[in-house]
Amino acid sequence: MKIGGAGFPASLFFCPDFYPNSEIKKVTPMTPIDHLVPHLLKVQKPAQYLGGELNAVQKDPDGRLRVALAFPDLYEIGMSYTGLQILYHMINLEDRFYGERVFAPWPDMAELLRSTHTPLFTLETRTPLSKMDVLGFTFQYELSYSNFLMMLDLAGIPLLSKDRESGPLIMAGGPCVYNPEPIADFIDLFYIGEAERELVSVLGDIQGMRKSGLSRSDQLKSLHEKYPFLYLPAFHPASEGTPFWSVDPEMVVARTIPRHFSMEDFPPKLVLPNVSVVYDRITLEISRGCDEGCRFCQAGMIYRPAREREPENLLAQAHALVLATGHDEISLSSLSTADYPGIENLVSVMVNQFEKDRISTALPSIRADRFQESFAEEIKRIRKTGFTIAPEAGSQRLRDVINKNLSEEAILKAAETAYRHGWGHIKLYFMIGLPTETMEDLDEMVALTEKIAAMSRRGYTVLSISTFIPKPHTPFQWAAQLNAEEVRTRQEYIKHRVRSRNIKIKLHDPAQSMLEGIFSRGDRQTGQLLLEAYRNGACFDGWTDKFHPEIWNKAKASIGYESDHLHRELEVETVLPWDFINISVPKAFFLKEWNRAKSNEPTLMCTSPTSCNACMACTPQEIQNRFQERSKIVEKLAKMKKNSQIMEENDEKGRFFYEFSYKKSGFSRFVSHLDLVTIFSRALRIAKLPVMFSRGFNPRPVLKFSPALELGIAGDDERFLGEFVGRFNTVEAVKKLNLALPEGIQITAAEEHPMAKRNRLSRDVDFVYQVMFPAPVRLFPGWRDVEVEKITRKGLRHIRLGDVVQNVELNGTSATVVIRHSQLRGSLKLSETIPHIFPDGDANHAIMLRKQLIFLEGNA
Repeated sequence: MKIGGAGFPASLFFCPDFYPNSEIKKVTPMTPIDHLVPHLLKVQKPAQYLGGELNAVQKDPDGRLRVALAFPDLYEIGMSYTGLQILYHMINLEDRFYGERVFAPWPDMAELLRSTHTPLFTLETRTPLSKMDVLGFTFQYELSYSNFLMMLDLAGIPLLSKDRESGPLIMAGGPCVYNPEPIADFIDLFYIGEAERELVSVLGDIQGMRKSGLSRSDQLKSLHEKYPFLYLPAFHPASEGTPFWSVDPEMVVARTIPRHFSMEDFPPKLVLPNVSVVYDRITLEISRGCDEGCRFCQAGMIYRPAREREPENLLAQAHALVLATGHDEISLSSLSTADYPGIENLVSVMVNQFEKDRISTALPSIRADRFQESFAEEIKRIRKTGFTIAPEAGSQRLRDVINKNLSEEAILKAAETAYRHGWGHIKLYFMIGLPTETMEDLDEMVALTEKIAAMSRRGYTVLSISTFIPKPHTPFQWAAQLNAEEVRTRQEYIKHRVRSRNIKIKLHDPAQSMLEGIFSRGDRQTGQLLLEAYRNGACFDGWTDKFHPEIWNKAKASIGYESDHLHRELEVETVLPWDFINISVPKAFFLKEWNRAKSNEPTLMCTSPTSCNACMACTPQEIQNRFQERSKIVEKLAKMKKNSQIMEENDEKGRFFYEFSYKKSGFSRFVSHLDLVTIFSRALRIAKLPVMFSRGFNPRPVLKFSPALELGIAGDDERFLGEFVGRFNTVEAVKKLNLALPEGIQITAAEEHPMAKRNRLSRDVDFVYQVMFPAPVRLFPGWRDVEVEKITRKGLRHIRLGDVVQNVELNGTSATVVIRHSQLRGSLKLSETIPHIFPDGDANHAIMLRKQLIFLEGNA
């Protein structure tokens, strides 16, 4: 029996080496990673390494400055980071630059790269990192430092800056570099500050110098002399001291920040990941900086002064991002979202604008004393996203010490409001080990949590407890950090005092907190510890299951590293490793706040020109201007709310069913079925098709898919059926959807079905597979009688191949296999049948295609 078409589409062939005489070589040029393809199913989420996402920028690299934006953690973390999308947009907005992305590979992929001698490459062009002009790392978390060294190592780039004579310049930015010393030996230049105003200028100079043939050392010298916010360790020697090695404080490096933002600073579209990520949503940065003045918070200091974006720009960007991404959630992001002037009206306007499209507005971070009834009423209209309160400390005394201007009454009122409006659970964030903390403070933490847990009978309360770590450029930079043993003692103390079963406790690993503290307060000698630990196997230290404290203990002993200073309060006269970094907030201000903390004295936040706390981040004129602008924002939002209307839906909904056929080819065959569902859901929104949404807590497009393809297998005849509230032109719909889909996924047809056929995809179906092996194989004569063990929901089953596999044809290296999928009797995966039918077939190097779906009649 001859079934299906005769051949494979050329787009399937990514391994031409297996077919040296094939015409395919002329059709599909070999890419640098063809040799990895047979091994990709051995790594987790292989699609994260393959690129091809919607909205990824494609440029001709020739003649352009090649910049790799490197994030030293997994794709799912880095692609959730708003700053990376902003940098990507900013660089690619310049035609003369080409910004690409690269993330830290998980250990399974790192091992594959090493074993195949493949250098780490970018997603956009799969170019080895060593071929780039600039490799720019963003450091959000100190425990990603070992990943950074791994990425350099995998790229074949010397780890130490002094050992590099060629290759890309290694640049670093992000909040961690406000103490750059622990990684100073590995970085060529640090960018201190925010990128919006100066990064393009720096990259332009680098491009000019590289084109002119200027030597690497002369390039660095020129940058050092021109830009006061660039820190180049080669020109800032560190002197040995006690307890720290330090850079001459007179050699000041002053941060750079934009005082105002424009629309061009923020992307009108986002790269859409092909795999699930931590925050798969639109993140709308409504302001930067914070007025609260929490004494432990580094971000609240280094991003001063607080700067708000214009509401009309926020709304315009939100509309653009909805059209470009198809996301179903907009998160209003800021260090303190509720401090945005007129925030309640902004929330109302956003909800009114996007409610009809089932797009929710989320406030992931909001102070308890600002959580109003109006917020709860607006947000619950679409979807109740997670609700978080961060008291940080259990007692009012300790909240005064850390300057967390939040009362217990406000905390309890916010929790009660959230539960009353239908939130199922609340997360509470606390720290232990804060300066002056006592066991009585921990008792009050537990008591407060118990009160909140008692408010809800059906929900639960998450008690998340982290360890205080003294951060540079904060009033608590002189404070001591608890040692690991004392942290464990206090964690156990809390666990034994929690009584409610509705409280879930989440604790941080004390050893990880110790390492974070070492880097946070580290000096240049700390880089030696990092290098030694990396050479001993340290990597992904921020991931509990990959963190090995014994590696770090061994490294400490090997180089004689002492970290006792971390666990004692420092003298305020101590020269700190980061003292030469000027963040515009002087050390004298931190000292004043440190002394007020010791006296349990809170400092009121900046709420008006007369309440200025003299942190020196603003000039007097800037203070006046800023609060005038805040008043204007409040007025604008009041008018916008008055003019905004709830976009009513048409109540006269029909029910229309359309079946779509699509192909899944190329590297998209490594996209999982669950991720594929997300991709199509977003595409339907982008194409603005009138899709029906499910009801309930989390509305989703109503879609039904044909049985999932195995990872790594291409499909020529895949299907999904959608329910819609109106009819549409199928030809135009196919065009729009294909513009909204990533590389390798293509809609081939769309057809309306009557309601009677809405369950067509639930019928039994025959899958027609074509398999091409790299060499001729033999067919096992008795394959029909082979029994395959399969673990199902009902336990272990023995399935006879002949009951499931309907037909097999073999012609040299090409085979056709027909497998029946039954809703009642189940089925087998192609990978579960191949070893028994073709025992000498090399399935790892075979190319597999599900060519056709044949739906059987009478069993829908």
